[in-house]
Amino acid sequence: MAGGESGQLEGLDEQSVRLLASNEGAKYFVVASKDQQTACLYKFKEDSAQHSAGGCGAAGGSDIIVEVKTPSSKMMLVREDADTAELEGSGWTRIHENIVVA
Repeated sequence: MAGGESGQLEGLDEQSVRLLASNEGAKYFVVASKDQQTACLYKFKEDSAQHSAGGCGAAGGSDIIVEVKTPSSKMMLVREDADTAELEGSGWTRIHENIVVA
């Protein structure tokens, strides 16, 4: 693990890591903090370890838990019951009950 990665993963519960979806050559994983106050979304391209992205956000009351933007993609971790109709109307696609991508 690279030096910067260990700090980013500190406090996360490795037992909570789940593969939520595969879409267009990428796998999307979710992981929660040990105190369940934070949730993270990570995307890994299947053909390259160089094309990964991720981020974490508060697992509070908002429909959108975390939004991650890179030069090549955008993704959000959302609550299962989140109303994503407006997002989908503006070009986002719900690929899993908890993930929308653009």
